[in-house]
Amino acid sequence: MKIINKSATITILLLVLLLASCPETGGPGTDPGDDNGGTETTIDSFFWGRWIAVDSDTEWYISRDKVLAGTFEHTVYQADAESIDISFGTIERDSDNMLRYLDDTYFDDSEEDPIPAFLYRLSGADNTFTASVVDSGDTNPSISRALGLVGIGGINVIIKNIDNDGDSQETSTDDEGVLTATETILGDNYKITIPVQTGVADELSAEVTPLYNGQDLGLFDLLNSGANFKMNLEANTWTGSFLADNVTEYDLWVEVENIGKSDMDEANYRITPLNGLVITECEGVAVDSESVAGILGSVLIGGRESLRLKVLCPGIDTESQDMELKVEVWSPMVEDRIWIETLSLRFFSYSEDNTITLNISTDSNSHDIKGLAINPDGIPYRVGLGENDLSWETGSWILIMSKDNNNPGLSYGVGFDTAAPDMAGFTGINDGEPDNTLEDSSILNSGETVRRYMDIRDVDFFTFTLGEL
Repeated sequence: MKIINKSATITILLLVLLLASCPETGGPGTDPGDDNGGTETTIDSFFWGRWIAVDSDTEWYISRDKVLAGTFEHTVYQADAESIDISFGTIERDSDNMLRYLDDTYFDDSEEDPIPAFLYRLSGADNTFTASVVDSGDTNPSISRALGLVGIGGINVIIKNIDNDGDSQETSTDDEGVLTATETILGDNYKITIPVQTGVADELSAEVTPLYNGQDLGLFDLLNSGANFKMNLEANTWTGSFLADNVTEYDLWVEVENIGKSDMDEANYRITPLNGLVITECEGVAVDSESVAGILGSVLIGGRESLRLKVLCPGIDTESQDMELKVEVWSPMVEDRIWIETLSLRFFSYSEDNTITLNISTDSNSHDIKGLAINPDGIPYRVGLGENDLSWETGSWILIMSKDNNNPGLSYGVGFDTAAPDMAGFTGINDGEPDNTLEDSSILNSGETVRRYMDIRDVDFFTFTLGEL
């Protein structure tokens, strides 16, 4: 580690305190409109979204004016299209889906630039979602609003990202009544507002959470004079990590929001899985073979009830499939009216017969190493020391290996569908170099092994291709 002179440190601290005591001096992070010379802190939209550290499980979130590393919020001092200056370091654009974090607290004895850590994009502002605007007031009230309703075209809609202040857009529904939001971030919460306009007597708004690209987020009913419900699905698992393996149970939350103009008393619900999806648990109620049902109780205007459940998905014949939950809400206090929405979630195929294995070893059990295997859809999966099973997906894969900056250089090996190599006596510190960019990546072949040395500033890229099964 770098040796710091204590007297120099005291001098610097005194200088910082002296500058901080001068109110007329504009500093980093000052409001851009401040006449005192503050710097612009609006972060370029390229950086927006969720990122995962290659060498750890820390998830980062970057928005228009915020940088979070796990739960820690960094101060943003300055930003442009290529970098963000934050407390303790700088984030730089490395490639389209990779960031380089130069942490000022990590140096080596050479006193060069800070040792970099690498972040890979989990989701950026490059996704879309849709929803439909309907009016059940034009139909016989005994007909479910989810069946046989024609969408209303030409309705103006405002879409605002609740998690990313300043990220908003306006659009209109097409001839089929479908609104399309673009440049959205998966996992962020969005507020969709339909203002008063021709054909819309009362403003209505609801929160939705897109979980995968192209997701249909259901219906908005313009009949809003009484109680009115909008359903939403939330999850805490990485987008793309839902596996159809008939084993893994996933936590989901069905949110039921009253977006209408009156309270609803004695509300009930039923959730029915479709397409073979299985509900294994629903908080507080019994689960039968077909559905779960229970009491919501009174749902006040603007109120929201959350229903927690667990689901698992059986095997599927395609690489991915959108599975569905039909959610019904009704009340005996409101005759001949029922709210129905179908919520969807994308699952990916997984079978022990259709997997690949990456076996990873190091030169010492005390040396940990981690990485990300990125499938052809750009979805990353965590890999580390030992055996790593991945679901077969046809196309080009990327493997990125890195290590904690607290560790010195280490040797490691990867076995692709074969045992990890023994690293004892390995001396090829330059083998495979340069392989620290995707353009210079090494090629992995099934049944083969590679051995590499990773120094304190290194990251290694590999690629491999899986053909049709």
